[in-house]
Amino acid sequence: MRNLSIRWKLVLIIGLVSNVTVLLACATLVVFDWNASRDAMVERMTTLAGVVGNNSVASLEFGDARTAREILAELETEPNIKTAAIYGADRRVLAFYQQGGGQLAPTSPEPEGYRFEEEFLIVFRPVIYREKQVGTIHLSSDLRELDERLGRYVAVVGAVVVGASVVSLLLAILLQGVISRPITRLADVAQAVSRHQNYALRAEPHGQDELGKMIAGFNDMLEQIQSRDSELQGTRDQLQQRAEQLQQELSERLRAEEARENAERELEAQRTLSLRADRLRSLGEMAAGIAHELNQPLMGVRGLAEHMLIAMEREWTMDEEHIRDRLERIVEQSDRMVHIIDHVRRFAGEAGRSDVAPIQVDGIVESAVSLLGAQFKAHGLDLAIESAGNLPPVLANAFSLEEVVINLLSNSRDAVESRSAADGRQGRVVVRTSSPDSTQVCIEVEDNGSGIPESIIAKVFDPFFTTKDPDKGTGLGLAISRTIVEESDGQLILESTPDQGTRATVVLPIAEIVRV
Repeated sequence: MRNLSIRWKLVLIIGLVSNVTVLLACATLVVFDWNASRDAMVERMTTLAGVVGNNSVASLEFGDARTAREILAELETEPNIKTAAIYGADRRVLAFYQQGGGQLAPTSPEPEGYRFEEEFLIVFRPVIYREKQVGTIHLSSDLRELDERLGRYVAVVGAVVVGASVVSLLLAILLQGVISRPITRLADVAQAVSRHQNYALRAEPHGQDELGKMIAGFNDMLEQIQSRDSELQGTRDQLQQRAEQLQQELSERLRAEEARENAERELEAQRTLSLRADRLRSLGEMAAGIAHELNQPLMGVRGLAEHMLIAMEREWTMDEEHIRDRLERIVEQSDRMVHIIDHVRRFAGEAGRSDVAPIQVDGIVESAVSLLGAQFKAHGLDLAIESAGNLPPVLANAFSLEEVVINLLSNSRDAVESRSAADGRQGRVVVRTSSPDSTQVCIEVEDNGSGIPESIIAKVFDPFFTTKDPDKGTGLGLAISRTIVEESDGQLILESTPDQGTRATVVLPIAEIVRV
């Protein structure tokens, strides 16, 4: 386009601007009409589902499948309806309707709403009678009408765009001469002056607009050039000398600029190395955290496997139930390692919510204590359980909740071990389970360690924040534990008194409250 004449540049610019404007306007109209048509279709289908639902109340109340089928048969007047179904309060299909090419209705209803799925609009709407849901209506409509409307609209818009393009191109060709002709004449004069060095030539004046002013200025310039041409020869030597000086200055500046760029590259390289080192350090901390979290179940699996190997080597008699118990515990610990890895990934934003089920917290606490009891005993520390008994179940993931208890016990173990080594006090950790009211269950892990200073207690839930030595933890335990507890709609509360101890409380709603 750079080498085109000014005439064709003006034609192309005018045509391009007008065509793009028309095209954008038409595209906006197409998108608006498409969205409006979709919304209208959704509204009509939702209303139709409501009408079918109102007509089906009696059939749903009395389980009258024949009448329900008759109601659905009336949908034959709606050719776009390919599939329809009436579900009872028991979520089973009471009546079903299907035209040619329709999808099969789902075996159970979905939540209220709609979605566009390939070539169909799917609608589910509950049937409410006396403030109670007595059933659900399902309608599935094809998008043929919507596609046909879009095709017609696009065809009309395309015709408008083509027509507007032709008209704008013709107008551009007719009107471009108003600007291009004076510019072309001015260019011809400039070429003649340049070719013949004849500064007596002048361009033809052209009105008082910008082009006229430009031509007048060009003529004035020619007059000044003509008067100064005689002076150029005298100043040429001076300019040559000045040019040499400028060349020298430019060379010096280029050398200075090159030195500056080299310094900037070195600085950027150092910054890149620093960032890489930080990333490697973070990866090392994450690897250490994962190893810390997986250490306990790995030790459990290893201990069980070694016990069975010793039994086989010494030919001890082991009944099938004893072997099954050991294998089930190995599978259980392996599953817990999988869940631990899943929680580390979920904390980094890579995993989804774990499956939950009603569980008894006493069993979780006993499992965690049995896993860590040998460690406490080996370090000369007391570990006790105080249970209120007969606690209601909570809705949580058993392995994840056990991981939380293990994390809290591990933190308390490190705290009391450090305090015991410092002043000789007997280290003690108590795990309590209780239900303070009819809505929640609590798990408390209390120790008589050195406590947590007030200045850092607000930071203990931050990822990788730790006051331990690098070989004892990376600060992931409490952060992961709080994430697990909050996924079960619970709370993890930390209370500490310096030089007296720390109490960590897990508060979980009971399963009945969660379901409501």
